[in-house]
Amino acid sequence: MSEPKPNFFSFVTGAFRKPSANGAEAIGHSVTEHIAGEAVPGAGTTLFNGEQAFVIAVINNKGGVGKTTTAVNLAAALASKDKVLFVDLDRQASGTIYLGFHEVDHPRGTMLGVFQEGIPIQQVIRDTGIENLDFIPSGNGLTYIEERLGALSIYALRNALHKVAYDYKYIILDCPPTFNSLSKNILIASDGCIIPVTPQFLAMKGLENMVSSIDSLDIPGENIAPLIGIVLTMVDYTNQYAYAKSKEIQIQYAKYAFETVIPFESSLQESTEVGKSIFDFSARSRSALSYWRLSKEVVERTDRLRLESRIRQYTPNRTGARATR
Repeated sequence: MSEPKPNFFSFVTGAFRKPSANGAEAIGHSVTEHIAGEAVPGAGTTLFNGEQAFVIAVINNKGGVGKTTTAVNLAAALASKDKVLFVDLDRQASGTIYLGFHEVDHPRGTMLGVFQEGIPIQQVIRDTGIENLDFIPSGNGLTYIEERLGALSIYALRNALHKVAYDYKYIILDCPPTFNSLSKNILIASDGCIIPVTPQFLAMKGLENMVSSIDSLDIPGENIAPLIGIVLTMVDYTNQYAYAKSKEIQIQYAKYAFETVIPFESSLQESTEVGKSIFDFSARSRSALSYWRLSKEVVERTDRLRLESRIRQYTPNRTGARATR
């Protein structure tokens, strides 16, 4: 019997069936499901210090869902303990501006310079002024990156990031709200995705449409970045509709919805205007606490995915060869 073809929706729902060690079928990504019921010591702890960075794509093809806000503040929270690289891949340069910098008009200062002119990626990395947090800026200089990547390998971004992967614990990619050749590169370069979504009907429909859009990119199944989680943003608990929709999303995507919810708060909007992370702007705000809690959940989930990746790497597949991503 032939196995079903995996797609991004498989990873969103956890419904793609994989053969377990005893020949039965297991569902999802649970570590224990891949080791015939044996518990793995240390699951959920940081096991791979010193290894290459975990690349996280913060992605949604719908604007106005708090994508850049989440990417910047998650990066800042993670940088409180580990070295982090933030990569702005949206030519609107919202992430660059949020960090307090001007957008870059020349390709040489962006990732396009790396792809188009062969500039070493180390030369486009800048210091944010936040301890442990570096970034690669964006702007009009990134305008033609989709065309350039269309002529290159689908692994171009992954290969570029690999050159600095051992310098950081996490690499956060702030992605554009579109799906094209750049999106394909992003999903292949990433070790996992985080999807911000607001508690609105159209945002929920957008999540479903995004799954279809990703599938249309025709990425080989073994290269699909798994879903780390879905994070609810801009939640106004004084609004009964927003509260109800939040609960609906958490129930519908219970396996992947983060417990942490980002509240609707003016301090987040104000922090973008002054070019500071929420921790530098209003460290005692509910938003700062929420992003701090989210970062802890992300660490736990990415550590688990690191462990699963290691297990797959050293587990022979049906042909006897080691599995690779």
